[in-house]
Amino acid sequence: MIKSGSLRYRKTALYWPLAALLVAGIIAVIFSSNFHTAIFGTANNRVFALVTLASYLAFFFLAANTLEDRGREIRGVLATSLGLVFLLGVIQLLGLRMFRGVPDEAVFNTVGALKSLGFLGAALLPFFFVAPETEFRWQKVVVDIARFVGMISALFLLVLLNNGGMWIVASLSVLAYIAFTSSSQLQRGKMKFFALP
Repeated sequence: MIKSGSLRYRKTALYWPLAALLVAGIIAVIFSSNFHTAIFGTANNRVFALVTLASYLAFFFLAANTLEDRGREIRGVLATSLGLVFLLGVIQLLGLRMFRGVPDEAVFNTVGALKSLGFLGAALLPFFFVAPETEFRWQKVVVDIARFVGMISALFLLVLLNNGGMWIVASLSVLAYIAFTSSSQLQRGKMKFFALP
């Protein structure tokens, strides 16, 4: 995009549901009792604000239309950032404070609630299985370290929290990863077999 000076538009089936989500957010803002809070959120909770939703959608649009390498580079960036998220979550869970200004409450971590961090770790556990594909050796080393740290931190959270729902999510995500990788090796991404009960 930067070299050519133009943005390529790629069609994807996710544009319609995401556009419907944006329209629903705009309608929610129109009929909201507190207009400012609906657009910008509150000081403690900006997750469900329209600005946050619009920024997520803009990030998706740019990522979908600017990636030339079928997502290899963004996968490395996500693996690195998720590894840091889980590492900081575990450090904060153990009671160590790395940054000033971070609340001293035990419920604070990089995602929000402790269970949401555990469920995120359970769902994204297979994400750390994929080796980075990069041309530069130093990038591969950094992403490999972040993948290892993220996987160990996510497993530590799963064992520490020991929630049955988290273990089910982790098992299903690992089984889905195995099914999709084995099917892609057989027919290049087309599933030709079905698991029968």
